[in-house]
Amino acid sequence: MRTKSFELEETVPGIFLLQGWLGGILAAFVYVVAFCLFERDLWLGDALMVTLYLSVLTGILGVMKSVIMWVPYRLTKFQPHAVIRVAIASIGTGCLALALGFLIGPMSRNDRVVWVLTLLVAGLPTAILVGSKIKPWELFTFGSIAGKRVRSVWGTLGTLPLRFLSLVAVGAWILSVACTRGIDKRYFDLAAVLSFSLVYFIFSAYITFRSPPKAILIVFGLVVNLPLAFSVVLTCLNFTYLSLDTDTLVLIGGIRSIFLAAWLLFFVARLSVSTRSIPIDDLRETLLKAYRERNHECLGSRFMAWHT
Repeated sequence: MRTKSFELEETVPGIFLLQGWLGGILAAFVYVVAFCLFERDLWLGDALMVTLYLSVLTGILGVMKSVIMWVPYRLTKFQPHAVIRVAIASIGTGCLALALGFLIGPMSRNDRVVWVLTLLVAGLPTAILVGSKIKPWELFTFGSIAGKRVRSVWGTLGTLPLRFLSLVAVGAWILSVACTRGIDKRYFDLAAVLSFSLVYFIFSAYITFRSPPKAILIVFGLVVNLPLAFSVVLTCLNFTYLSLDTDTLVLIGGIRSIFLAAWLLFFVARLSVSTRSIPIDDLRETLLKAYRERNHECLGSRFMAWHT
């Protein structure tokens, strides 16, 4: 199996730029999460806005870092193993973080370690993505259903709302837990309770990329969404036993209703797509097998004719 760097450059030139841009956006998210964990004075709304603005800057820096990683490959054609590529990029990021730490000003030993580790961890997404087999545009594709990749415009449009809602919800969940660390004394209890929501978000995102057969998809969808639908009904009936104010109940009920609507649209999109067509790989193997059998029969018939 090929595991070398920049394999996709042979078929998709310039993909390293998209990979660096995506890695930079993920780096902005890591920066904000680290700030929320250590500073403990940032609310969720402010954290989301900081992430949005910071992702613009880190996206540009990610593109610049991807060019720096790509130039040695382009000049020397040296393709290191993925682990070696990540290690080299991480060491370079750590050295840069340490140098910046000395330029910023005097820091305590603990602050300097935290600074270097934060930049090192934030640089990992770019180091992992650039030169890998990950295709950023697959975020906007249909994915697969029952192991088959299908091209469908309407199926893709019906899939994207649930996919991006789930991915954004995962990020918002992590930020909310990080922000409540310094605000709520019941931090660990709250994180444990919210873990069920995180599992739901991750499952919703995953199933948009790789969906099981339609019958199993229906069962899974009903199992994970019936409790959510029941909670929406309770919210509509104004059950306030959760000791939450009306605005919070309306917000939670609205978010859950949006997810239910996205799941319904996802169901319609996936169930309306035909999966009876033969996948491209299977079709290629079938044609190759038929071609070989045909050649074998022709050679056999010629040999028999010559023998007689």
